[in-house]
Amino acid sequence: MLHAKTTVQKSAVKSGLRWSQALAFQQRVREKPLVIVDWNGKLVSEAQACLRVTGSPTRASAGLYETLRTYQGQLYGLEEHLLRMNRSCASIGIPPECTPDWKSRVLRVLNQNGLSSNEARVRLVAYPANGSEDGLTAVFAWPINQPELDQKRNRGITAILASSHRLFGDPIFQIKSLNLLSTFLAIAEAKAAGADEAFFLNNLDELCEATYGNIILVTDSSRLITPPIESPCLPGITVKSVLQIAIENGFSCETRPISKDELLAADEILVCSSVSEIVPVTKLAGKPIGGAVPGPVGRLLYHKFREFVKSSLVTCNVPG
Repeated sequence: MLHAKTTVQKSAVKSGLRWSQALAFQQRVREKPLVIVDWNGKLVSEAQACLRVTGSPTRASAGLYETLRTYQGQLYGLEEHLLRMNRSCASIGIPPECTPDWKSRVLRVLNQNGLSSNEARVRLVAYPANGSEDGLTAVFAWPINQPELDQKRNRGITAILASSHRLFGDPIFQIKSLNLLSTFLAIAEAKAAGADEAFFLNNLDELCEATYGNIILVTDSSRLITPPIESPCLPGITVKSVLQIAIENGFSCETRPISKDELLAADEILVCSSVSEIVPVTKLAGKPIGGAVPGPVGRLLYHKFREFVKSSLVTCNVPG
C-alpha cells in the first residue's frame, strides 16, 4: 500500500530526491531531537525562538554572547563566565537589575535537552533594550562531539594570518560581541586557503588572537607567552587557567606584545577556548611550527588542564 505523501516528502521530491530518498529524509527529520531554548525566561522550541527582521538585534547585531561547556553533565568555569557576561552586559548598557539568573536557566536548559550527563556547549545571549523594544536574553545548548575534538587535538590544526587587521586597544574585542563579521570573513579566508584557523594581527603587526580562542606561544621549551588584552583580544577564561597551571608546573609565563616574527619562530603554538580546550597549531602561514606535529608542552598542559577541570565542576542535576 502506498503511503500518502507528506509535506516534508513533497518538498524533498521537488528538491530532486527519489521517493525512497524522500521517505528516508522524512525519517531523519522525525529523528532530529527537539531543541528546547530558554527565551526570555520561558522554555520554547528552537523554531519559536525568533527575532524580528526589523528589530535592532538583527539590524545592528547589537548583542552579546558567552560560551561555556559541560563535562559529563557538569559545568566548568560557570562563575567566571557569568562574571564576564555581566561585565559585558554593563558595558553596553544592560543594567544589573535586567541581568537574569543565568545559572538556574542554564541548568534548566541542559535538563530539558537531555544533556545533564553529556558533553555540551552552552550559549548565553543578551540584547539591550532599544527605544520601544524590550531587551532579550536567551540560553541554548547542543551536544559536543568530543571524539572529533580529540582527533583535532591529536593531529594538530593549520592556520593562516588573516588579511584584516585590528586596531590596537579597540575595546570591542574585549567583549563577546555578536557582531562577528570580521571573524566570519577570517574563517572563510582560512577555509579558502585549506586551513582550519585564522590568527588576527593588529595595526602594529602584533598578535591578537585566533577566531576561536586565545593564543599561547611556547619558546625555549619552558617559557609561555600570550598577548595582552589591549592587543586587542578577549580576556579568556581557559587561557587564564592554562597559564596558572603552567606556573604551578614550573613554566615561566609572560603577557606582552608578540611580533609576527616571534610568532612564526615559536616552538609550539596553542589555541585555548572553552569548548576545544587546548589545540596545538602545527602549521601557520604555510610554515611548520616545531616539528609540524603537536609538541610535548601542549600535551602536558592539556593533561594537567583536564585534571584541574575535574576539581572545579558544577553539577547540572537539578529539576527541570
